[in-house]
Amino acid sequence: MSVVSSIKIKHFMIGYLSLLIVYIAVFFNNYFALISSAVTVSMYVVCDLAWTYWRQRVWYVPLSSVISGLVLSMVIAPDPSFAPAIFLPFIAVIGKQLFHFGKERHLLNPAAFALAMASFVAPLVAWWGPSTSRTPASFGGFLRPDAANILFFILLLGGLYILWRQNKWMVAVAFFAAQAFFLMLISLADGIDLPITEILSSRLFNGVTIFFATVMLIEPMTSMFGDWKNEFIYGFIVGVVTIAIGYVEQNFSFISLDTLIFGLIIGNFIAGIWFLPSKPKAVPQPSSHRV
Repeated sequence: MSVVSSIKIKHFMIGYLSLLIVYIAVFFNNYFALISSAVTVSMYVVCDLAWTYWRQRVWYVPLSSVISGLVLSMVIAPDPSFAPAIFLPFIAVIGKQLFHFGKERHLLNPAAFALAMASFVAPLVAWWGPSTSRTPASFGGFLRPDAANILFFILLLGGLYILWRQNKWMVAVAFFAAQAFFLMLISLADGIDLPITEILSSRLFNGVTIFFATVMLIEPMTSMFGDWKNEFIYGFIVGVVTIAIGYVEQNFSFISLDTLIFGLIIGNFIAGIWFLPSKPKAVPQPSSHRV
């Protein structure tokens, strides 16, 4: 077993997300983000531990709670009032604890659920962390990278490692395939003059989409559907829904939703119901009566 493959994925996720937050805070001079992130993670851990102990009278090491808190920290903009850092983890824990199929699968991604619910009150979804990254504008950008370029490659390489370790290639591939296909159809139908490659690059090959597809979309407890075919369908559904929400939002003024967050929530729900685990059939017990 190699050193790379021996690292436990939850430990890697905590280190990876923590590194991203520290890197962004230092290189983009946003040190308050470190405090805000610490509050978000702490509140998530406290709420999750307290709820679990109240229901089951057990204590555990909350690695998943730390990961979810770090994900929230990457998406919500640091707020001096600390209100999002305090209340969003509580909402996420409600979604985690109440909406699930048995003990093995959540119905909704907890972080996305909290962000979706809170967005009806205030525009909290900023993707402030991954949106700070930038792809090199030219080949020279690869040779002389700045902080934003380096962040993009950290997101890309870290995301590929997560996909490999989680074996969630089909989910991510299906998501990007659906996005690319329907973006091309909409662009052709609308007669957009920009090259298709430029449209796809700006919408798909960016830090936000990569972070979403390699961290939030493949969250284990909401993306387990038995086999690769079901996982492909799940990823494709999320990709289609995100494009549909964006199209409706662009052409009609009655909604204003974050396409990725609400696409994930709707995709979680559709796939969760579609692939609802079947209840085991009762096996007839042999009769003890002897003739």
